[in-house]
Amino acid sequence: MKRNGEDTKVDGLVEQGILQEPGMQRTGVRKGIGLVLVGGGGRGAYHIGVWKALRDTGLENYITAVSGSSVGGLNAALFIQKDLDKAQDIWKSISMETILTPRFKSEHSRPALFERDGLGRIIDEGLDMRCFDNGEYNCWIACVRVDGGDNKEEEIQYINFEGRKVVRKYVCGRTEYFNLKHVQGDDTRKKILLATSAMPLVFPKEEIDGHHYEDGGIKDNIPLRPLYEIDKSMYEEIEIYENNLKDFKEYIELWIHEVKLPISSAKLMIHNHEQNVRKLKDQVNRIENYVEQVLYYARKDNSEKDYLIKSCDLGMIIRNVIKRNQDSLLYQKINIEIEQINYTVLSDTKWLEFIINQIVSNSIKYHCQNNCKIIFKVIKTNNIALEIIDNGIGIKKSDLSKVFNKSFTGENGRLVSSSTGMGLYIVKRLCDKLGHKIIVESQYNKYTKVTLYFNDDQYYNVVR
Repeated sequence: MKRNGEDTKVDGLVEQGILQEPGMQRTGVRKGIGLVLVGGGGRGAYHIGVWKALRDTGLENYITAVSGSSVGGLNAALFIQKDLDKAQDIWKSISMETILTPRFKSEHSRPALFERDGLGRIIDEGLDMRCFDNGEYNCWIACVRVDGGDNKEEEIQYINFEGRKVVRKYVCGRTEYFNLKHVQGDDTRKKILLATSAMPLVFPKEEIDGHHYEDGGIKDNIPLRPLYEIDKSMYEEIEIYENNLKDFKEYIELWIHEVKLPISSAKLMIHNHEQNVRKLKDQVNRIENYVEQVLYYARKDNSEKDYLIKSCDLGMIIRNVIKRNQDSLLYQKINIEIEQINYTVLSDTKWLEFIINQIVSNSIKYHCQNNCKIIFKVIKTNNIALEIIDNGIGIKKSDLSKVFNKSFTGENGRLVSSSTGMGLYIVKRLCDKLGHKIIVESQYNKYTKVTLYFNDDQYYNVVR
């Protein structure tokens, strides 16, 4: 029974989530079918018949990766082109005369019976190499590299044009798999397709990037390995995605409880006609910081698209952070001490302001009872380092090595109920991406010092 040209069994696989139509994937890899096209000249036309059957049943749309050896490699490339009629025409036009052009020993030093001109013309006329550039499909071609150190010599016997028996030794090397999606240059892709069908002594070797390759079917005529690898990679990616989703869900649940506290406090103050405006603004500032934190957490894995390393005015960024937190600082009676901070550093202004703001927010949250202060100090040696020091409740020695761990709250988290343990985790992730080093030092009930180390032009020239 068929519906709209597709087998109902296919619909069932889609409904179960075993297969995914284009655009359905949640991660970078779509669940689908891998197609392996084996070598052997007589199988070439048979592959086309299989392709037609896959199209008739609707399964063609669910194939996301193809691999092939020898003639199967050529058909794998044609499959990615998605032009079944052209593939059929190619195989109808192939004859002994079109692909077997004799070559003579006097013209060539390397032994081979035939030239590759015929197949080369078929590739040039029948295959549009741009089909590999859209990145939607993986197309693996198996070739045997014959100039490696782990190769073995084997003998082959054949009858030459003069009718005499000839015994030749050839090198049986190791299999390498080329993904045409990642290969740069149409000429190189063509050489790979010629190499995968270059039978030893029958056709000449193909040189690719300084190495010589022959027929992939010699060592791996059924190239399943690259599809196993991509299948493994897909499941690993899905596992990472699901773990990240679980972590995000858990964080949001904690974050909701955390942000509800200042919201409830602000509502209660409004209801009671609170006269201390700074007290109310302190709660609003906490809400703003929590909202900003969750936005940065959501974007942390794709932050490369959102920042630009350039010269930043460190003093201006610090003053902006102080201004943002002025109501909380005044309400909590925390003094600010600023030493020389007017330096230029390489960073992203927006991201660096968020990082410093998170550090200051922690200093406010874990402040001491009397004579509270936060000190901003720049240390200049080879590079610039910013120290942010507070005389708050500090961090216990046993917790100090874990402050950048995800969701770690430690002893202080039990003292301050509104703590998700995500602030410094996000800060560390962003510092790593920006190329900044961050170190936390502390002595319990005395102080906490956070130091940000900035790199210079030479560092970024290297990492680029």
